[in-house]
Parts: sequence; C-alpha cells; structure tokens
Amino acid sequence: MSAQRGASLRAGVLTRDAMALVSDPNIDLVVEVIGGIEPARELITTALRHRKPVVTDEQIERELAAMRELQSRVKPGPGWRQLRDQGRE
Repeated sequence: MSAQRGASLRAGVLTRDAMALVSDPNIDLVVEVIGGIEPARELITTALRHRKPVVTDEQIERELAAMRELQSRVKPGPGWRQLRDQGRE
C-alpha cells in the first residue's frame, strides 16, 4: 500500500479490507480476480448476499473465448463507404 505507483489517488481509494468493499453500498459491481478458493468464495458469497453482480476471472476467460469463437465465424460486412454508395447508410 505504501509502494510508489506513479499515480495520484485520493485517500480511501486503496484498502486492505476486501470484505468492506464487497459490503459497501456504494460499490455496484464486484470483479474477483484473486484466484484460488479462499478468500474468493467468502468475498463472492458476501457480495451476492448484498445483491451485487459478481464477475470472476473464470467468467471473463469463458466470455473472451466465446467472443473469439464468434469473431472467427463472422465474415466482415461492407464498410460504411460502400453502404453510403448503395444508399444504405
């Protein structure tokens, strides 16, 4: 927490209390990238009890893989100039 980060942060932005973050009513979304089972499970469970959406690193990886798969199957369409020339802007 005392390491130089090359950025100015206002007081209270950094914390060691992850449980306070997932319980904070001002936090709208929790992104968990801790890895391992604990304390990730406890933090996710607490966030869900506080009705917060939670994204985990595994979810992110699955979504990225699905997007890459979709992208590989999509053929590029006409560019905006071609659509304009066809009167389909």
